[in-house]
Amino acid sequence: MTAVISAEWLKLRSVRSTHYIVGVAVLLIGGAALLSLARVTAWENLSAATRADNTGGGTTEETILQFMQLLGGIVGVLAFTSEYATGLIRSTFAVMPRRPTVLIAKAAVVAAGSALMATVVVFSSYGLSELIVGDRMPAYEPSFTEQLPYLAALAGSVVVVSLLGLGLGAVLRSATGAIMILVVLIFVAQMVLLFLPAPWKHWIYSALPVALPDQLTGVPPRTAEAPNGSAVPHTMLSIPGAWAFAVAIVVASLGAAWAAISRRDVK
Repeated sequence: MTAVISAEWLKLRSVRSTHYIVGVAVLLIGGAALLSLARVTAWENLSAATRADNTGGGTTEETILQFMQLLGGIVGVLAFTSEYATGLIRSTFAVMPRRPTVLIAKAAVVAAGSALMATVVVFSSYGLSELIVGDRMPAYEPSFTEQLPYLAALAGSVVVVSLLGLGLGAVLRSATGAIMILVVLIFVAQMVLLFLPAPWKHWIYSALPVALPDQLTGVPPRTAEAPNGSAVPHTMLSIPGAWAFAVAIVVASLGAAWAAISRRDVK
């Protein structure tokens, strides 16, 4: 298993797509710093009365969460689809005929790689935002110790999405198709939910990747009203329910991947 994991790690860090993803992750950190500067500047230009009735929104790390999740998902997708596209998967399975072992190694490498990337982006963005904003906005008033569980949940949600991407890549064998599904789940679905009736939209929203960090750490539902007058979807799961759901996503993704690579021939 150690040799297989080493081989998968070598493949992950040597392919060009990984370098592009790392580059985008670095840009996210810079973008987070610029966004923090823009937000605190706009906040200080508001009148005292307006600021008293406004929280200023969430932190910058929350704003870039969906982009981090998409990057993690793409890492997972490409772990399988890049090998199917080049034919390298034949050599992989020839060297290691026990396909579940390959899956476990890929899952370990994808999880570790996405966790490392997400942790660096989240905590770097947090540190830069704290330096820029300080305690001038309500969202940045809690201390690092208070924020730590939520920051860890942000990074953890990226790992969950990366393993979801791994499963989609193994099942579909198409990077385009798998990434499109991730885009729908991460970006598009929550906009469509605005037009659905309650409580359906709240329950469906609770199952989306973007809602995981709040639910994993017990953040109270963020109720608001959409421009069309309907309620904005909010979270519904308890902390144990959210953890169980996150584990279920990982198990279902890896189970689907195991079924796909075990029962289908390599073409």
